[in-house]
Amino acid sequence: MNRTVSCAVMFVLVCLMVACSSSRPEITGAMISDTHPVVGQRVLLRVYAQSDNPPLRYIWNGSGIFQSTDKDFRAGQPTDRYYVYWIPSRVGTRTVMCTVVDDDGNEETHHFTVKVRQRSLETLLDADSVIMAKDSKALTGGILAGTLVAHPEFLDY
Repeated sequence: MNRTVSCAVMFVLVCLMVACSSSRPEITGAMISDTHPVVGQRVLLRVYAQSDNPPLRYIWNGSGIFQSTDKDFRAGQPTDRYYVYWIPSRVGTRTVMCTVVDDDGNEETHHFTVKVRQRSLETLLDADSVIMAKDSKALTGGILAGTLVAHPEFLDY
């Protein structure tokens, strides 16, 4: 009888150890505020993750400039910020990575791959024609920019 109880206790302990083993963090979502940014545009990146070993730390890496509301934030260094502002500095396809690390050192990485365009009036407004005019009510500056998308039904041929 004692041997049966001992085996049962050992079985339960092994099951608990397997059930309580740590796993790496799971990235449950990611968000970028603009999937087609231009050079110099500030873009918000967020990564959502969960783990059975909190707290989670986030390591942000990539080309460009990173900004955070945390004054001690440094790209490539662990932070508790699951979001960051990124400013691309060059045209082309860029990758920004966020590695999520749990308290046991397990990690998971999310890659944002973004095509960065050159800043121009056409890329900002993305229209067939751009109309610019001076705002007569503005004392300084006051340039208005608008777009005109050609609709054949309104054109007089």
